Amino acid sequence: MTEHWIEIEGPNGARKHYLDRALTRVGGAGADVVLEGTSRGELQLWNDPAKAVWLGGGGGPRTAGQELDERFLADGDRIEWGKWTMTYRESTAEAVLEEVGAARAKGSAMPEGWRRIKAGILVEQGLADRQVVKRWSDAVVRGEFQPEACARELLAASDLPDDDPRVLERSSRLLRDFVMTPAGRGARGAGRKMKGAAKNTAAAAVAQFIIVGIILLMTFVGMVLARLKWDTSFDGWIDAILGN
Repeated sequence: MTEHWIEIEGPNGARKHYLDRALTRVGGAGADVVLEGTSRGELQLWNDPAKAVWLGGGGGPRTAGQELDERFLADGDRIEWGKWTMTYRESTAEAVLEEVGAARAKGSAMPEGWRRIKAGILVEQGLADRQVVKRWSDAVVRGEFQPEACARELLAASDLPDDDPRVLERSSRLLRDFVMTPAGRGARGAGRKMKGAAKNTAAAAVAQFIIVGIILLMTFVGMVLARLKWDTSFDGWIDAILGN
Protein backbone atom coordinates (compact mmCIF):
# COMPACT_ATOMS: atom_id res chain seq x y z
CA MET A 1 0.00 0.00 0.00
CA THR A 2 1.22 3.49 -0.88
CA GLU A 3 0.20 6.68 0.91
CA HIS A 4 -0.02 9.86 -1.18
CA TRP A 5 -0.12 13.51 -0.15
CA ILE A 6 0.89 16.98 -1.28
CA GLU A 7 2.75 19.58 0.72
CA ILE A 8 1.33 23.01 -0.14
CA GLU A 9 3.21 26.28 0.34
CA GLY A 10 1.65 29.65 -0.40
CA PRO A 11 0.52 33.05 0.88
CA ASN A 12 -1.27 31.49 3.86
CA GLY A 13 1.68 29.38 4.96
CA ALA A 14 2.29 25.66 4.55
CA ARG A 15 -0.08 22.74 4.93
CA LYS A 16 -0.40 19.10 4.00
CA HIS A 17 -3.28 17.40 2.18
CA TYR A 18 -3.59 13.62 1.97
CA LEU A 19 -4.76 12.21 -1.36
CA ASP A 20 -7.03 9.51 0.09
CA ARG A 21 -9.34 9.51 -2.93
CA ALA A 22 -8.63 8.21 -6.43
CA LEU A 23 -9.06 11.75 -7.77
CA THR A 24 -8.37 15.03 -5.97
CA ARG A 25 -9.41 18.28 -7.65
CA VAL A 26 -7.26 21.37 -7.05
CA GLY A 27 -8.25 24.91 -8.00
CA GLY A 28 -10.78 27.58 -7.15
CA ALA A 29 -13.98 27.51 -5.14
CA GLY A 30 -15.66 24.10 -5.16
CA ALA A 31 -12.46 22.11 -5.59
CA ASP A 32 -11.27 19.53 -3.05
CA VAL A 33 -8.18 21.66 -2.42
CA VAL A 34 -8.84 25.39 -2.82
CA LEU A 35 -5.94 27.64 -3.85
CA GLU A 36 -6.99 31.28 -3.82
CA GLY A 37 -5.91 33.49 -6.66
CA THR A 38 -5.24 30.70 -9.16
CA SER A 39 -6.24 30.99 -12.81
CA ARG A 40 -9.37 29.41 -14.18
CA GLY A 41 -9.15 25.71 -14.73
CA GLU A 42 -8.69 22.59 -12.65
CA LEU A 43 -5.67 20.53 -11.69
CA GLN A 44 -6.50 16.85 -11.20
CA LEU A 45 -4.28 14.63 -9.07
CA TRP A 46 -4.78 10.91 -9.61
CA ASN A 47 -3.56 8.13 -7.32
CA ASP A 48 -3.26 5.01 -9.47
CA PRO A 49 -1.11 5.67 -11.34
CA ALA A 50 0.09 8.86 -9.66
CA LYS A 51 -0.25 11.64 -12.20
CA ALA A 52 -1.27 15.28 -12.61
CA VAL A 53 -3.65 16.43 -15.34
CA TRP A 54 -4.37 20.08 -16.16
CA LEU A 55 -7.80 21.00 -17.47
CA GLY A 56 -7.70 24.61 -18.55
CA GLY A 57 -5.98 27.15 -20.75
CA GLY A 58 -2.75 29.06 -20.45
CA GLY A 59 -1.38 30.44 -17.22
CA GLY A 60 -1.89 27.16 -15.45
CA PRO A 61 0.49 25.06 -13.32
CA ARG A 62 4.12 24.51 -14.28
CA THR A 63 6.48 21.72 -13.39
CA ALA A 64 10.22 21.46 -14.11
CA GLY A 65 9.98 24.89 -15.74
CA GLN A 66 7.38 23.80 -18.31
CA GLU A 67 3.64 24.20 -18.57
CA LEU A 68 1.83 21.18 -17.16
CA ASP A 69 -0.45 19.19 -19.44
CA GLU A 70 -0.34 15.62 -18.16
CA ARG A 71 2.51 14.15 -16.20
CA PHE A 72 3.20 11.08 -14.11
CA LEU A 73 4.30 12.01 -10.59
CA ALA A 74 7.17 10.75 -8.49
CA ASP A 75 8.02 11.49 -4.88
CA GLY A 76 9.45 15.01 -4.63
CA ASP A 77 7.97 16.42 -7.86
CA ARG A 78 7.09 20.10 -7.52
CA ILE A 79 4.15 21.85 -9.18
CA GLU A 80 4.08 25.66 -9.25
CA TRP A 81 0.80 27.50 -9.81
CA GLY A 82 0.68 31.25 -9.31
CA LYS A 83 1.84 31.97 -5.76
CA TRP A 84 1.43 28.33 -4.75
CA THR A 85 3.90 25.47 -4.74
CA MET A 86 2.82 21.85 -4.31
CA THR A 87 5.25 19.04 -3.64
CA TYR A 88 3.99 15.53 -4.34
CA ARG A 89 4.90 12.94 -1.71
CA GLU A 90 4.32 9.23 -1.42
CA SER A 91 5.27 6.61 1.14
CA THR A 92 5.18 2.85 0.66
CA ALA A 93 3.73 0.45 3.20
CA GLU A 94 7.23 -0.52 4.33
CA ALA A 95 8.12 3.10 5.05
CA VAL A 96 4.84 3.64 6.90
CA LEU A 97 5.45 0.55 9.03
CA GLU A 98 8.96 1.76 9.83
CA GLU A 99 7.58 5.14 10.94
CA VAL A 100 4.91 3.48 13.08
CA GLY A 101 7.49 1.17 14.62
CA ALA A 102 9.77 4.10 15.44
CA ALA A 103 6.87 6.01 16.98
CA ARG A 104 5.87 3.03 19.10
CA ALA A 105 9.48 2.61 20.22
CA LYS A 106 9.36 6.17 21.50
CA GLY A 107 5.98 5.55 23.13
CA SER A 108 4.35 8.18 20.92
CA ALA A 109 2.07 6.07 18.71
CA MET A 110 -1.46 7.42 18.62
CA PRO A 111 -4.31 4.96 17.90
CA GLU A 112 -6.70 5.93 15.13
CA GLY A 113 -9.66 6.35 17.49
CA TRP A 114 -7.74 8.66 19.81
CA ARG A 115 -6.50 10.72 16.84
CA ARG A 116 -10.09 11.48 15.87
CA ILE A 117 -11.18 12.24 19.44
CA LYS A 118 -8.23 14.54 20.08
CA ALA A 119 -8.76 16.32 16.76
CA GLY A 120 -12.40 16.89 17.70
CA ILE A 121 -11.39 18.27 21.10
CA LEU A 122 -8.95 20.69 19.44
CA VAL A 123 -11.73 22.00 17.18
CA GLU A 124 -14.27 22.27 20.02
CA GLN A 125 -11.84 24.10 22.30
CA GLY A 126 -10.74 26.52 19.59
CA LEU A 127 -7.20 25.11 19.59
CA ALA A 128 -7.13 23.88 15.98
CA ASP A 129 -5.86 25.70 12.90
CA ARG A 130 -8.79 27.78 11.64
CA GLN A 131 -7.95 27.36 7.97
CA VAL A 132 -7.83 23.57 8.29
CA VAL A 133 -11.14 23.59 10.18
CA LYS A 134 -12.71 25.79 7.48
CA ARG A 135 -11.54 23.46 4.68
CA TRP A 136 -12.99 20.40 6.39
CA SER A 137 -16.24 22.10 7.36
CA ASP A 138 -16.65 22.95 3.67
CA ALA A 139 -15.90 19.31 2.83
CA VAL A 140 -18.65 18.22 5.23
CA VAL A 141 -21.12 20.51 3.47
CA ARG A 142 -20.11 19.01 0.12
CA GLY A 143 -20.56 15.49 1.50
CA GLU A 144 -16.85 14.72 1.09
CA PHE A 145 -15.78 14.37 4.71
CA GLN A 146 -12.91 11.93 5.37
CA PRO A 147 -12.50 11.52 9.14
CA GLU A 148 -9.02 10.02 9.16
CA ALA A 149 -7.57 12.55 6.72
CA CYS A 150 -9.27 15.36 8.66
CA ALA A 151 -7.82 14.14 11.97
CA ARG A 152 -4.34 13.84 10.46
CA GLU A 153 -4.40 17.38 9.07
CA LEU A 154 -5.72 18.90 12.29
CA LEU A 155 -3.12 17.14 14.42
CA ALA A 156 -0.31 17.91 11.98
CA ALA A 157 -1.11 21.62 12.36
CA SER A 158 -0.98 21.43 16.17
CA ASP A 159 1.80 20.55 18.60
CA LEU A 160 -0.50 20.30 21.63
CA PRO A 161 0.58 17.28 23.75
CA ASP A 162 -1.85 14.56 24.84
CA ASP A 163 -1.41 15.54 28.51
CA ASP A 164 -2.28 19.21 28.01
CA PRO A 165 -4.68 20.21 30.85
CA ARG A 166 -7.34 21.38 28.37
CA VAL A 167 -7.30 18.07 26.53
CA LEU A 168 -7.37 16.08 29.77
CA GLU A 169 -10.24 18.12 31.22
CA ARG A 170 -12.43 17.78 28.10
CA SER A 171 -11.65 14.09 27.64
CA SER A 172 -12.54 13.51 31.32
CA ARG A 173 -15.95 15.10 30.79
CA LEU A 174 -16.47 12.99 27.68
CA LEU A 175 -15.65 9.86 29.66
CA ARG A 176 -18.09 10.90 32.39
CA ASP A 177 -20.84 11.36 29.80
CA PHE A 178 -20.10 7.94 28.31
CA VAL A 179 -20.16 6.30 31.75
CA MET A 180 -23.52 7.90 32.53
CA THR A 181 -25.08 6.80 29.23
CA PRO A 182 -26.38 3.44 30.64
CA ALA A 183 -27.98 5.35 33.52
CA GLY A 184 -30.23 7.06 30.99
CA ARG A 185 -31.66 3.76 29.73
CA GLY A 186 -34.06 1.19 31.21
CA ALA A 187 -35.86 1.42 34.58
CA ARG A 188 -33.02 3.33 36.17
CA GLY A 189 -33.07 5.92 33.44
CA ALA A 190 -36.86 6.20 33.61
CA GLY A 191 -36.62 6.76 37.36
CA ARG A 192 -34.07 9.52 36.87
CA LYS A 193 -36.29 11.16 34.26
CA MET A 194 -39.34 10.96 36.56
CA LYS A 195 -37.39 12.55 39.39
CA GLY A 196 -36.24 15.28 37.05
CA ALA A 197 -39.79 15.84 35.80
CA ALA A 198 -41.09 15.97 39.40
CA LYS A 199 -38.47 18.56 40.31
CA ASN A 200 -39.36 20.62 37.25
CA THR A 201 -43.10 20.42 38.07
CA ALA A 202 -42.54 21.49 41.67
CA ALA A 203 -40.31 24.34 40.58
CA ALA A 204 -42.95 25.49 38.07
CA ALA A 205 -45.68 25.39 40.75
CA VAL A 206 -43.58 27.44 43.15
CA ALA A 207 -42.84 29.97 40.41
CA GLN A 208 -46.54 30.32 39.58
CA PHE A 209 -47.41 30.76 43.27
CA ILE A 210 -44.85 33.52 43.61
CA ILE A 211 -46.15 35.29 40.48
CA VAL A 212 -49.77 35.17 41.71
CA GLY A 213 -48.67 36.42 45.14
CA ILE A 214 -46.84 39.37 43.59
CA ILE A 215 -49.90 40.29 41.48
CA LEU A 216 -52.20 40.16 44.54
CA LEU A 217 -49.78 42.24 46.57
CA MET A 218 -49.54 44.87 43.82
CA THR A 219 -53.34 44.97 43.57
CA PHE A 220 -53.67 45.44 47.33
CA VAL A 221 -51.09 48.24 47.37
CA GLY A 222 -52.92 49.96 44.50
CA MET A 223 -56.23 49.81 46.38
CA VAL A 224 -54.64 51.26 49.52
CA LEU A 225 -53.06 54.12 47.56
CA ALA A 226 -56.37 54.86 45.78
CA ARG A 227 -58.12 55.01 49.17
CA LEU A 228 -55.52 57.33 50.67
CA LYS A 229 -55.08 59.67 47.70
CA TRP A 230 -58.55 59.87 46.14
CA ASP A 231 -60.71 58.62 49.06
CA THR A 232 -61.90 55.81 46.81
CA SER A 233 -64.09 53.17 48.39
CA PHE A 234 -64.32 49.68 47.04
CA ASP A 235 -67.16 48.57 49.31
CA GLY A 236 -69.90 49.14 46.73
CA TRP A 237 -67.91 47.31 44.05
CA ILE A 238 -67.36 44.35 46.39
CA ASP A 239 -71.04 44.33 47.44
CA ALA A 240 -72.08 44.31 43.78
CA ILE A 241 -69.87 41.26 43.13
CA LEU A 242 -71.32 39.49 46.18
CA GLY A 243 -74.88 40.44 45.16
CA ASN A 244 -75.59 42.41 48.34
